[in-house]
Amino acid sequence: MSGESLCALSPKRFAEGIPLSFEEVPPILCKPILASNNKRNQKRFTKRTMAESFDLHAVATGDIVGSSDLPADRRRQLPDRLRSTYETVQQTAPEELPYELAITGGDGWQCYVRNPATALARLLHFWTLLYAQGLPSRMALVVDTVDFVSEEDLNESDGRAFRRSGRLLSSLNGERWFDGALPSDASEAHHVASEGIGELVDLFFHEWTEAQARAIAGMIGTIGTEREITQEKIAAQWTPEPVTRQAVNRHLKRAHWNRVERTVTRFEHLCHSLQTPTLDE
Repeated sequence: MSGESLCALSPKRFAEGIPLSFEEVPPILCKPILASNNKRNQKRFTKRTMAESFDLHAVATGDIVGSSDLPADRRRQLPDRLRSTYETVQQTAPEELPYELAITGGDGWQCYVRNPATALARLLHFWTLLYAQGLPSRMALVVDTVDFVSEEDLNESDGRAFRRSGRLLSSLNGERWFDGALPSDASEAHHVASEGIGELVDLFFHEWTEAQARAIAGMIGTIGTEREITQEKIAAQWTPEPVTRQAVNRHLKRAHWNRVERTVTRFEHLCHSLQTPTLDE
Protein backbone atom coordinates (compact mmCIF):
# COMPACT_ATOMS: atom_id res chain seq x y z
CA MET A 1 0.00 0.00 0.00
CA SER A 2 1.60 3.29 -1.11
CA GLY A 3 0.08 5.49 1.59
CA GLU A 4 -2.40 5.55 4.42
CA SER A 5 -5.94 6.67 3.81
CA LEU A 6 -6.38 10.41 4.08
CA CYS A 7 -9.14 9.75 6.61
CA ALA A 8 -6.82 7.54 8.64
CA LEU A 9 -4.14 10.23 8.66
CA SER A 10 -6.43 12.83 10.21
CA PRO A 11 -10.08 11.76 10.38
CA LYS A 12 -11.39 14.79 12.25
CA ARG A 13 -9.68 17.33 10.01
CA PHE A 14 -10.59 15.42 6.85
CA ALA A 15 -14.25 15.30 7.91
CA GLU A 16 -14.20 19.05 8.45
CA GLY A 17 -12.60 19.71 5.06
CA ILE A 18 -9.33 21.06 6.56
CA PRO A 19 -6.28 20.53 4.31
CA LEU A 20 -3.43 18.34 5.48
CA SER A 21 -0.11 19.98 6.28
CA PHE A 22 2.89 19.55 3.98
CA GLU A 23 4.32 16.78 6.15
CA GLU A 24 1.00 14.91 6.26
CA VAL A 25 0.52 14.64 2.51
CA PRO A 26 1.17 11.03 1.42
CA PRO A 27 4.00 10.41 -1.09
CA ILE A 28 2.87 11.20 -4.61
CA LEU A 29 4.19 9.40 -7.63
CA CYS A 30 2.73 11.94 -10.04
CA LYS A 31 4.87 15.04 -9.43
CA PRO A 32 4.96 18.30 -11.36
CA ILE A 33 8.05 18.69 -13.50
CA LEU A 34 9.87 22.01 -13.61
CA ALA A 35 10.42 23.72 -16.95
CA SER A 36 13.58 22.61 -18.69
CA ASN A 37 15.62 23.87 -21.58
CA ASN A 38 16.27 20.30 -22.64
CA LYS A 39 14.39 20.01 -25.92
CA ARG A 40 14.11 16.25 -25.55
CA ASN A 41 11.79 16.84 -22.60
CA GLN A 42 9.63 19.38 -24.41
CA LYS A 43 6.84 18.91 -26.95
CA ARG A 44 5.64 21.50 -29.42
CA PHE A 45 2.13 21.36 -30.83
CA THR A 46 0.70 23.28 -33.76
CA LYS A 47 -2.63 23.92 -32.04
CA ARG A 48 -1.55 24.81 -28.49
CA THR A 49 1.58 24.15 -26.44
CA MET A 50 0.79 22.85 -22.94
CA ALA A 51 2.92 22.78 -19.81
CA GLU A 52 5.28 19.95 -19.00
CA SER A 53 4.09 16.37 -19.40
CA PHE A 54 3.02 15.93 -15.75
CA ASP A 55 1.08 19.19 -15.48
CA LEU A 56 -2.43 18.19 -14.48
CA HIS A 57 -5.70 19.35 -15.99
CA ALA A 58 -9.33 18.22 -15.78
CA VAL A 59 -11.59 16.94 -18.54
CA ALA A 60 -15.24 15.98 -18.09
CA THR A 61 -17.32 13.98 -20.55
CA GLY A 62 -21.05 13.47 -20.26
CA ASP A 63 -24.36 12.79 -21.93
CA ILE A 64 -28.01 13.49 -21.19
CA VAL A 65 -29.85 10.72 -19.35
CA GLY A 66 -32.84 9.36 -21.27
CA SER A 67 -32.37 11.71 -24.22
CA SER A 68 -33.82 9.17 -26.66
CA ASP A 69 -37.13 9.36 -24.78
CA LEU A 70 -37.44 13.12 -25.25
CA PRO A 71 -39.83 14.50 -27.88
CA ALA A 72 -38.19 15.20 -31.24
CA ASP A 73 -38.34 18.97 -30.81
CA ARG A 74 -36.55 18.79 -27.43
CA ARG A 75 -33.88 16.46 -28.84
CA ARG A 76 -33.32 18.91 -31.67
CA GLN A 77 -32.78 21.70 -29.14
CA LEU A 78 -30.32 19.75 -26.96
CA PRO A 79 -27.05 21.01 -28.53
CA ASP A 80 -28.14 24.65 -28.21
CA ARG A 81 -29.43 24.04 -24.69
CA LEU A 82 -26.15 22.43 -23.64
CA ARG A 83 -24.09 25.28 -25.11
CA SER A 84 -26.18 28.06 -23.60
CA THR A 85 -26.14 26.42 -20.17
CA TYR A 86 -22.38 25.96 -20.33
CA GLU A 87 -21.93 29.60 -21.34
CA THR A 88 -23.71 30.57 -18.13
CA VAL A 89 -21.11 28.61 -16.17
CA GLN A 90 -18.28 30.08 -18.25
CA GLN A 91 -19.36 33.59 -17.34
CA THR A 92 -18.72 32.85 -13.67
CA ALA A 93 -15.17 31.51 -14.24
CA PRO A 94 -13.91 32.38 -17.75
CA GLU A 95 -10.25 31.75 -16.90
CA GLU A 96 -10.98 28.21 -15.72
CA LEU A 97 -13.22 27.39 -18.71
CA PRO A 98 -11.36 28.97 -21.65
CA TYR A 99 -12.87 26.81 -24.41
CA GLU A 100 -16.34 26.21 -25.77
CA LEU A 101 -18.23 23.07 -24.87
CA ALA A 102 -17.70 20.24 -27.36
CA ILE A 103 -20.90 18.52 -28.51
CA THR A 104 -20.91 14.88 -29.62
CA GLY A 105 -23.77 12.79 -30.94
CA GLY A 106 -26.43 15.40 -30.24
CA ASP A 107 -26.73 14.66 -26.51
CA GLY A 108 -23.07 14.19 -25.54
CA TRP A 109 -20.61 16.83 -24.37
CA GLN A 110 -17.04 17.33 -23.24
CA CYS A 111 -15.31 20.23 -21.49
CA TYR A 112 -11.84 21.21 -20.30
CA VAL A 113 -11.04 22.85 -16.95
CA ARG A 114 -7.66 24.54 -16.71
CA ASN A 115 -7.28 24.17 -12.93
CA PRO A 116 -8.40 20.69 -11.77
CA ALA A 117 -8.90 21.92 -8.20
CA THR A 118 -11.88 24.00 -9.36
CA ALA A 119 -13.31 21.33 -11.66
CA LEU A 120 -15.88 19.80 -9.32
CA ALA A 121 -17.40 23.18 -8.44
CA ARG A 122 -17.65 24.17 -12.12
CA LEU A 123 -19.11 20.81 -13.15
CA LEU A 124 -21.65 20.73 -10.32
CA HIS A 125 -22.78 24.19 -11.42
CA PHE A 126 -23.23 22.91 -14.99
CA TRP A 127 -25.02 19.74 -13.87
CA THR A 128 -27.47 21.49 -11.55
CA LEU A 129 -28.34 24.10 -14.18
CA LEU A 130 -29.10 21.29 -16.64
CA TYR A 131 -31.14 19.30 -14.15
CA ALA A 132 -33.14 22.39 -13.21
CA GLN A 133 -34.29 22.29 -16.85
CA GLY A 134 -35.24 18.62 -16.59
CA LEU A 135 -32.02 17.42 -18.26
CA PRO A 136 -30.04 15.15 -15.92
CA SER A 137 -26.63 14.18 -17.25
CA ARG A 138 -24.15 11.41 -16.66
CA MET A 139 -20.64 12.70 -16.09
CA ALA A 140 -17.07 11.36 -15.93
CA LEU A 141 -14.45 13.73 -14.50
CA VAL A 142 -10.77 12.86 -14.95
CA VAL A 143 -7.73 14.69 -13.61
CA ASP A 144 -4.67 13.78 -15.66
CA THR A 145 -2.22 15.09 -18.24
CA VAL A 146 -3.13 16.79 -21.52
CA ASP A 147 -0.97 16.75 -24.66
CA PHE A 148 -2.64 19.61 -26.50
CA VAL A 149 -5.93 21.50 -26.65
CA SER A 150 -7.40 22.65 -29.94
CA GLU A 151 -8.66 26.21 -29.69
CA GLU A 152 -10.88 25.67 -32.74
CA ASP A 153 -12.58 22.42 -31.73
CA LEU A 154 -12.19 20.73 -28.36
CA ASN A 155 -13.01 17.39 -30.03
CA GLU A 156 -9.62 17.59 -31.77
CA SER A 157 -7.72 17.79 -28.47
CA ASP A 158 -5.77 14.87 -27.06
CA GLY A 159 -4.10 13.58 -23.94
CA ARG A 160 -4.70 11.08 -21.18
CA ALA A 161 -7.36 13.23 -19.51
CA PHE A 162 -9.39 13.43 -22.73
CA ARG A 163 -9.09 9.74 -23.58
CA ARG A 164 -9.71 8.44 -20.06
CA SER A 165 -12.72 10.70 -19.51
CA GLY A 166 -14.48 9.28 -22.57
CA ARG A 167 -13.70 5.70 -21.58
CA LEU A 168 -14.83 6.28 -18.00
CA LEU A 169 -18.18 7.61 -19.19
CA SER A 170 -18.63 4.52 -21.38
CA SER A 171 -17.98 2.29 -18.37
CA LEU A 172 -20.81 3.77 -16.27
CA ASN A 173 -23.73 1.40 -15.85
CA GLY A 174 -27.36 2.45 -15.78
CA GLU A 175 -27.30 3.04 -12.02
CA ARG A 176 -24.24 5.32 -11.98
CA TRP A 177 -24.43 8.95 -13.13
CA PHE A 178 -21.06 10.20 -11.89
CA ASP A 179 -17.55 8.90 -11.52
CA GLY A 180 -14.13 10.47 -11.26
CA ALA A 181 -10.52 9.39 -11.66
CA LEU A 182 -7.03 10.65 -10.84
CA PRO A 183 -3.71 9.86 -12.57
CA SER A 184 -3.08 6.13 -12.43
CA ASP A 185 0.20 6.63 -10.58
CA ALA A 186 -1.33 8.72 -7.79
CA SER A 187 -1.07 7.15 -4.35
CA GLU A 188 -3.60 4.63 -3.09
CA ALA A 189 -4.70 7.16 -0.47
CA HIS A 190 -5.59 9.65 -3.19
CA HIS A 191 -7.54 7.04 -5.15
CA VAL A 192 -9.51 6.01 -2.06
CA ALA A 193 -10.37 9.65 -1.32
CA SER A 194 -11.38 10.22 -4.95
CA GLU A 195 -13.64 7.17 -4.96
CA GLY A 196 -15.36 8.35 -1.79
CA ILE A 197 -16.03 11.78 -3.26
CA GLY A 198 -17.32 10.19 -6.46
CA GLU A 199 -19.78 7.99 -4.58
CA LEU A 200 -21.13 10.99 -2.67
CA VAL A 201 -21.55 13.13 -5.80
CA ASP A 202 -23.34 10.26 -7.53
CA LEU A 203 -25.70 10.03 -4.55
CA PHE A 204 -26.41 13.78 -4.80
CA PHE A 205 -27.28 13.39 -8.47
CA HIS A 206 -29.81 10.66 -7.74
CA GLU A 207 -31.34 12.31 -4.68
CA TRP A 208 -31.78 15.93 -5.76
CA THR A 209 -35.08 17.21 -7.14
CA GLU A 210 -35.15 19.80 -9.92
CA ALA A 211 -36.02 22.52 -7.42
CA GLN A 212 -33.16 21.49 -5.13
CA ALA A 213 -30.77 21.49 -8.09
CA ARG A 214 -31.89 25.02 -8.98
CA ALA A 215 -31.15 26.20 -5.43
CA ILE A 216 -27.75 24.48 -5.41
CA ALA A 217 -26.90 26.05 -8.79
CA GLY A 218 -27.55 29.48 -7.36
CA MET A 219 -25.12 28.90 -4.50
CA ILE A 220 -22.37 26.85 -6.11
CA GLY A 221 -21.87 29.26 -9.00
CA THR A 222 -20.14 31.65 -6.59
CA ILE A 223 -17.54 29.22 -5.22
CA GLY A 224 -14.04 30.29 -6.19
CA THR A 225 -15.29 33.52 -7.78
CA GLU A 226 -15.72 37.13 -6.70
CA ARG A 227 -19.48 36.90 -7.15
CA GLU A 228 -21.70 37.17 -4.11
CA ILE A 229 -25.13 35.62 -3.73
CA THR A 230 -27.81 35.47 -1.07
CA GLN A 231 -30.82 33.25 -0.69
CA GLU A 232 -32.94 36.36 -1.24
CA LYS A 233 -31.33 36.91 -4.65
CA ILE A 234 -31.82 33.29 -5.63
CA ALA A 235 -35.48 33.53 -4.62
CA ALA A 236 -35.96 36.73 -6.65
CA GLN A 237 -34.32 35.21 -9.75
CA TRP A 238 -36.29 31.96 -9.53
CA THR A 239 -38.13 30.98 -12.71
CA PRO A 240 -40.79 30.82 -13.98
CA GLU A 241 -41.68 33.11 -11.07
CA PRO A 242 -39.98 34.24 -7.84
CA VAL A 243 -40.29 32.23 -4.64
CA THR A 244 -39.69 33.10 -1.00
CA ARG A 245 -36.32 33.02 0.72
CA GLN A 246 -37.75 30.41 3.07
CA ALA A 247 -38.50 28.15 0.10
CA VAL A 248 -34.91 28.45 -1.16
CA ASN A 249 -33.58 27.73 2.32
CA ARG A 250 -35.77 24.64 2.56
CA HIS A 251 -34.51 23.35 -0.81
CA LEU A 252 -30.88 23.91 0.21
CA LYS A 253 -31.30 22.06 3.49
CA ARG A 254 -32.98 19.09 1.84
CA ALA A 255 -30.26 19.04 -0.82
CA HIS A 256 -27.58 18.99 1.95
CA TRP A 257 -25.91 22.19 0.74
CA ASN A 258 -23.44 22.28 3.65
CA ARG A 259 -22.24 18.79 2.74
CA VAL A 260 -22.00 19.72 -0.94
CA GLU A 261 -19.82 22.70 -0.05
CA ARG A 262 -17.53 20.54 2.11
CA THR A 263 -17.25 17.96 -0.67
CA VAL A 264 -16.14 20.61 -3.15
CA THR A 265 -13.53 21.82 -0.65
CA ARG A 266 -12.20 18.29 -0.12
CA PHE A 267 -11.86 17.76 -3.85
CA GLU A 268 -9.94 21.03 -4.11
CA HIS A 269 -7.55 19.94 -1.33
CA LEU A 270 -7.15 16.53 -2.97
CA CYS A 271 -6.10 18.07 -6.28
CA HIS A 272 -3.70 20.48 -4.59
CA SER A 273 -2.00 17.61 -2.75
CA LEU A 274 -1.62 15.72 -6.05
CA GLN A 275 0.63 18.48 -7.31
CA THR A 276 2.54 19.02 -4.05
CA PRO A 277 6.23 17.97 -4.20
CA THR A 278 7.42 15.43 -1.66
CA LEU A 279 10.27 16.18 0.77
CA ASP A 280 12.88 14.15 -1.14
CA GLU A 281 12.60 16.20 -4.33
